Amino acid sequence: MRSTWFSRAARASIALALLSATAVTVVAAKPGPERPGRRRAVNLFAVTNGVLNVNRVFCGINNLGELCVDPTNSPVLGGGFWPKGTPDQYIFNSGLQIAGVIPSSAGFEWAGDTVGAFFMDPRGTQQHGDGVTPVFNSLEPVDAADWPNGGFVRDTAIYADVLIGRQNVSQQDLWTRAWDGNPNFLSGRTHPMGILIEMRGMAWNFPTGNEDILYFVYNF
Repeated sequence: MRSTWFSRAARASIALALLSATAVTVVAAKPGPERPGRRRAVNLFAVTNGVLNVNRVFCGINNLGELCVDPTNSPVLGGGFWPKGTPDQYIFNSGLQIAGVIPSSAGFEWAGDTVGAFFMDPRGTQQHGDGVTPVFNSLEPVDAADWPNGGFVRDTAIYADVLIGRQNVSQQDLWTRAWDGNPNFLSGRTHPMGILIEMRGMAWNFPTGNEDILYFVYNF
């Protein structure tokens, strides 16, 4: 089953480098002041989670567009630890926040509007992300056997030729899609932005130094 622990108009890649310090302070797991428990009405897929933890970083990911979030969906626990297995929490939660202008030539009622999409909402009252796919984990045999067609590597502008056609790029890939178009999650907006995000998380233990780094590629 799916891991429970866990067009090309724009793209971003993010490298999360967690470096050792001379003195490490243990960070208590504290919630954001208004972060509630997970709310889900009618959605395409139930909230699913994955964890990038093949190297020394522990980062929980869900299919709502949140990153380094607690993989059990706890409202009071964080999801980004380094080194994994220790109480050293560096990230409580994070994720995408997007704003843009709908093209005036879009041909529908809200063409020309400026609108935002909070896939990660620290306030806790205006989260707009909804899962379009589960989170697929390349280390889970069931996920690997049922890897979605959209999750295969095809973009030669980002990936080396030797990787084209593969399911995974790294020692552990997580892949998922989310959007902000579910009308149940407008959260004060009169209409959604209408944006789909595709995320691939990657991690390696080599070469030296990569054991403390995670990589993320987003297509919007």
